[in-house]
Amino acid sequence: MRWLAALVLVAGCGRISFDSHADAASPADAPHDGAVHAITFVQADANSFNTDPVGTVAYPMPVVEGDLLVVGIDYDNIATTATITDTLGSTWSLTKPNTSFDLERIAYAVAPASGSDAVTVMLGQPPTTYLEVRVHEYRGAAAVPYDGEAEGANNTMPATVEITTHQPGEMVFAMAILDTATPGMAGPGYTLRLNAFGDVTEDRIVDMPQTLAAVVPFNANASWTITAVVFAPG
Repeated sequence: MRWLAALVLVAGCGRISFDSHADAASPADAPHDGAVHAITFVQADANSFNTDPVGTVAYPMPVVEGDLLVVGIDYDNIATTATITDTLGSTWSLTKPNTSFDLERIAYAVAPASGSDAVTVMLGQPPTTYLEVRVHEYRGAAAVPYDGEAEGANNTMPATVEITTHQPGEMVFAMAILDTATPGMAGPGYTLRLNAFGDVTEDRIVDMPQTLAAVVPFNANASWTITAVVFAPG
């Protein structure tokens, strides 16, 4: 979430405080349309790093080999690029850059081993005011989980983009970054995973192939970017 430069710096980057709705001790499955599904949420966390070009976020609990790791990255120096590594040596893939007032991307990997894990994002140049990193773990995804993505950006409510799934039990994961101090909410049919700095990550399981909208409502007139990814069950 972004706001005017006069906003007092909170949570490290001129943001409102971090209210995580992802409780690692009691994870909730993503809502679904009635199908038996295998992908389940495990844990999530996030942090902001001001103008530091390197940010590291550790998973609160050890991750499990074969689990899907999903990392949301956003920063406001759109001229620079990001690289991602973790302590387990995962092989990461990245969605296309989604650029407006910020640059956001979603990274994903399959954990190559079990154990404690910390994700590090390194920018080629320092951000102007913020770098934010959001980590998530899911269980039950396919060994090759990626099945499509979509990116959107605009300045009218809500933040939304259409995306297509291709088989029953797939998960739509979405991240929306909002240029406002008004926090976002999970869209209809989605479960909120993180409301970090007012921005949103959410997910949903579908029971059949379809084209649907990833939606993040918020009560303000402001610019936004949103990226959605489809992950297949194992």
